Amino acid sequence: MLAPADVAASGVRVRGRGWAPLSAWPVLAVGHDARKDGAGGAPFHRLGGHGMEWGTLAATLGGGLIAIAGTVLADRLRTRQEHRRGLQARRRDVYTEFITAAGTAHTELRRLAQRGAATTDLEEASRLALTDARVYEVRERLFIDASARVAGAGQTLFERLRALRRAVAGGAGISTPAFHEVYHPYLDAVWAYREAVRDELEGHALTPADFGWSAWDGRERCPHCAETGADTTSGQR
Repeated sequence: MLAPADVAASGVRVRGRGWAPLSAWPVLAVGHDARKDGAGGAPFHRLGGHGMEWGTLAATLGGGLIAIAGTVLADRLRTRQEHRRGLQARRRDVYTEFITAAGTAHTELRRLAQRGAATTDLEEASRLALTDARVYEVRERLFIDASARVAGAGQTLFERLRALRRAVAGGAGISTPAFHEVYHPYLDAVWAYREAVRDELEGHALTPADFGWSAWDGRERCPHCAETGADTTSGQR
């Protein structure tokens, strides 16, 4: 190591090599190889010397940062994709559960409408039709996971199912105009919901023409409505 006496204002005295200007100090770094002290001795270089390539160090650090950033980005993309796949799976499940629950309630309401006065309490029985089918429960899950369009279609279906329930609770029989006034709008809402779900999940919505129909509400295929329409036409004549 250099002794304090070896340092002067104009330079540095390197043992065995004479004076060296201060400008050479970064090159000589902090000492002299003691194993080679004397003639033929050579200074060893540390961080300040020519042996360390700063460009290589910067490239190494930069490469490391890029690798870390790439790993973090890949993890975020993978997490996002897993979240998207999970959401799609949940949506498919709840979409199916909701239409199934509505269908179960609808079947029970039709049964009550067929029995009519034979049921002692239509109000209670019609309410239980929706509760037992878990319509309310699944509807809440639908609002949590569904897209805005499907949630809106589901709410419309739910409201028309409740209108059908009220008609049945009021004593509307399955062949009465009062029943069909709410029944066909319900069918229209069911198919609109299916259309929205299929368009979201499959990218191709169904249309009435796919089934050879002109509309979703089923009036053209309903014998009761056809009979009523014929009676109306005859009365107008």
